[in-house]
Amino acid sequence: MNGTAVDLRVFETREALMRGAASALMDAVGGLRRMARVVLAGGSTPRDLYTLLAEELFLALLRKPDVQRRTKQRAADQFRSESRVSQSSWQP
Repeated sequence: MNGTAVDLRVFETREALMRGAASALMDAVGGLRRMARVVLAGGSTPRDLYTLLAEELFLALLRKPDVQRRTKQRAADQFRSESRVSQSSWQP
C-alpha cells in the first residue's frame, strides 16, 4: 500500500450500511464551497442509498436561508412526486 489510511466499517443491517454510506458521502462533499460531481453506479442495488442521498440533499436545500421559498416549494413538489417518502413529512 501507499501509506493511505483505510477506514473499514462493518454494519449490522443493509439499512445501517445505506445510512452510513450516505452520511460518509455527505460528510465528504458537505464542506465544499463549490459544486461537486459524484459518479454513482446504476442498477437497483444502490437504490436505497440514492433515496437517502436525495433526502439529505433536499433537507440541506431547505436549511439554506438564502434560497427563496418558491424554489424550496418546487423542490419539495418534485421530491414528493419521485420519492417513496410520505408526502405529509416534507414542509418547506
